[in-house]
Amino acid sequence: MTLLALSFPALAAVIVVDPAGGADATTIQAGIALAATGDTVEVAPGTYVEDLDFQARTISVEGRGGSAVTFLQGTGAAPVVRIDSGEGAGTRIAGFTISGGDASAFADTGYGGGGLYSRGVAVTLDDLVFTRNTANFGGGAMLYEAPDATVTNCVFEDDSAPAGAGLYVYKGSATVENSTFSGLEADDGTTGYGGGLVAYQAVVTAADLTFSANAARLGGGNLYASTSEVACARCSFESGTAQQGGGIYLLESTLTLAGSQVVQNAATTNGGGLYAGRASVVSLTGTGVDENSAQYGGGVLLTGASTLDGAHAYFADNVAQGGGGIYVDESTLTLRNARFTGNTATSSNGGALALDTSTGSVTASIFSVNTGYSGGAAHVNDGSVATFTNLTLVENASSNSAAGIRVTALGALTLTNSIIAWSSDGSGISGASGALIATTYGDLYLNTEGATNGYVDPTGTNGNVAVNPEFTSFAADGASADDLHLSAASPLIDAGSPTILDADGSRSDIGAYGGPYGAWDDGDLDADGYTAADGDCDDADGSVNPGVAVDGCGGGDEDCDGTTDEDCEGDADTDADTDTDTDTDTDSDTDTDSVDGDDTGGPATADDGGCGCDTGGAGSLWLGALAVLAVRRRRSI
Repeated sequence: MTLLALSFPALAAVIVVDPAGGADATTIQAGIALAATGDTVEVAPGTYVEDLDFQARTISVEGRGGSAVTFLQGTGAAPVVRIDSGEGAGTRIAGFTISGGDASAFADTGYGGGGLYSRGVAVTLDDLVFTRNTANFGGGAMLYEAPDATVTNCVFEDDSAPAGAGLYVYKGSATVENSTFSGLEADDGTTGYGGGLVAYQAVVTAADLTFSANAARLGGGNLYASTSEVACARCSFESGTAQQGGGIYLLESTLTLAGSQVVQNAATTNGGGLYAGRASVVSLTGTGVDENSAQYGGGVLLTGASTLDGAHAYFADNVAQGGGGIYVDESTLTLRNARFTGNTATSSNGGALALDTSTGSVTASIFSVNTGYSGGAAHVNDGSVATFTNLTLVENASSNSAAGIRVTALGALTLTNSIIAWSSDGSGISGASGALIATTYGDLYLNTEGATNGYVDPTGTNGNVAVNPEFTSFAADGASADDLHLSAASPLIDAGSPTILDADGSRSDIGAYGGPYGAWDDGDLDADGYTAADGDCDDADGSVNPGVAVDGCGGGDEDCDGTTDEDCEGDADTDADTDTDTDTDTDSDTDTDSVDGDDTGGPATADDGGCGCDTGGAGSLWLGALAVLAVRRRRSI
């Protein structure tokens, strides 16, 4: 009988670390010293007081039980973890709470990476909590020239550094997902950038991040990006504070936000929610900018030839002296299907929008209940060109001039297919002598101080009318809970410019729901890959869509199939689960040019009671046999 000789690759070892003894090592560093490429250092729950160096080993160091039970306490004289000796792709650290690191006097890492410092490595960080670490750059962690780093399921809290108190990505690229940044501070008394995260000459691709209550002395309470590209889907930037860019600060950078929120951030000068300068490029899709505050640009400030392009972006209850929602200074703004509600310019221009020597194009959008000293909804200043098409402006107010739109002497406005109605404490449109204003196919109705001021009322010419728009649901009560679609009886249906068509090919309606973008349902608002037309039953929640494998046990219809809490057979789960899952694994017109800042240097699963339950399935025996063949060996000491 002939025997076949089978050849198997060498199997990776598992080095077990347990301070109680009886394992391969009692310290993590000793376990690393025993490891070879491809091995895993498995660390028993407990507290380890030591600083680690991976020492050129491409290995995985894992806290058994996860970050909730495995603690790595640094000595306070260096980064707690160093991965900077040429480790290869596949290097990983997971399942620890890392604290007590201090790299502020550690020259070997350029004073960077209090909790973790990695250079030139495609490292993976998973289920890590960075807390109470400090450095000059990257208080929690610094990824230096990473070719393709990955950060998932991590928490950065109570760390500090003058730049990037939480995470600093310097050059290279990183993917950051499902992580939180909170209580972080970038402030050494004289400088401070990026309380939560700094990207410097880097590419950062992110999803499902939460930034909360982070602070920076100068710029970017939650996020700071310089000469970088940052894309973030379903991210929340909340309660950040800084001199400029309380939430986000950009210089010469590209930022893409989808299905995200920029909420309750504050800047002492400019850009409460977002500051974009020096030719930065911003793209907003399905993103809300709400309740932010600053002197100029309560929600957003664009300056220095920057651009913002937004679709389905929402600006609500932002406050500033000028440009309550957005202040655009020598820059370019393009919006469609946007909504401005309840924004305020307390003592200057543009309750919702201020254009200062800039270009603004806004299409199929709503401005309601905004207030400004001049231009309750919008202010078009000298040297600015505004092209507004299919807008609905209702119940906006001004204490000085134009509750709707104010155009100064050298400003230009082209207004088409738009409604300005029920303005309070001001006219619909106000134009200074010399202003260039062209209004066609519009409806100027019941504005407190008349249709226009300083500009000839266009009603009766060029398709302009003054009639009740007959909205689906509306009350002139100063509240924004109105349905501003046109009712079937509205005289504004098919009354717009004959050169502009609705999506169904008919002549455009007047107002925000007319024209080619009038449907407002042509986008993926929550950036989950599904639109309402694709069957997304909640396009404001990225975790709900037809692509979800199965409903959870939370009472919702996560997969949009019309049923809730499905079991393994796809039926409704109605049993009363009582078992407890104890598994802790967690798989005035002000020029703001001068305010440009300086660059900085250098799954938890449901119980097996019905929802998401595990089954053996037809290949279980074969898979089990493979598992036996692949069982990992323990390396001998």
